[in-house]
Amino acid sequence: MNRTFAQLKAEIEAVEDPQHRELSRAMALLVSSLEVGTDADRLIKYTGFSPDFVRNIRDCMTAAGLWTADVVNDEEWWDGDELNQFVLFVHAHVALGLLSRRQTSSTIEYFDKRTGKIVASSRRQVQ
Repeated sequence: MNRTFAQLKAEIEAVEDPQHRELSRAMALLVSSLEVGTDADRLIKYTGFSPDFVRNIRDCMTAAGLWTADVVNDEEWWDGDELNQFVLFVHAHVALGLLSRRQTSSTIEYFDKRTGKIVASSRRQVQ
């Protein structure tokens, strides 16, 4: 496991609320994918997260079209050179299987899987 990531993981594991802890794990895994790609074995080794957790996230991100064999689609994450933390937060919900993502020619929409309601949308067109 990466030493810096080990420190982050220790902080995440100290989060008391289980839902917040799970969401923090998902965000950390997504950011880690920028470093090591989408391969589950590399992510497991890099993060120390359980194989089931990593593979479930990989499956959700692949189903959403945000990960391919070894490509992370992070275009929505950035406003210029700045990380858009809200979009990372939304993608973490996708990664955990809580939200669905739909892209049209002019919008990207995120739906709550339980209610079907749109919870976030963007007019930004991803190439």
